[in-house]
Amino acid sequence: MTENEQLKQQLWNIANTLRGKMGADDFRDYILGFIFYKYLSEKMHTYADKILKPDGILYADINESDSKGKKYLEAVHDEVLIDAYIFSGIEPLREDVIKCLAERPSILKARKIGEKIISKMKEYVQIYVTGLVA
Repeated sequence: MTENEQLKQQLWNIANTLRGKMGADDFRDYILGFIFYKYLSEKMHTYADKILKPDGILYADINESDSKGKKYLEAVHDEVLIDAYIFSGIEPLREDVIKCLAERPSILKARKIGEKIISKMKEYVQIYVTGLVA
């Protein structure tokens, strides 16, 4: 048995041990969910690092327990929503958002702009959800 085949067999044995009595198809769905979550998590970290670059910090280095760290996390969250909104093409705020953020200020300076935009977005989401429920 080659080294590659031994590795495959060992991985298969580990998967069998982990899944226990769960069927292979169910386990596949379960594991694929984790793999997808890991993929999204890595994408989010990379994207957050890009957003935080002007401030000279990395997403992983943010201290969630202090007030400055919490502000950074909130600002990253808002920035992600803003960027998702910009690329969604939804009107009428799209052009206003692009104008406000054209200079790409530091993330903490953009917070006030973000709060205004987020509140408008929440209004639109509420209207959308209300429309779906009705």
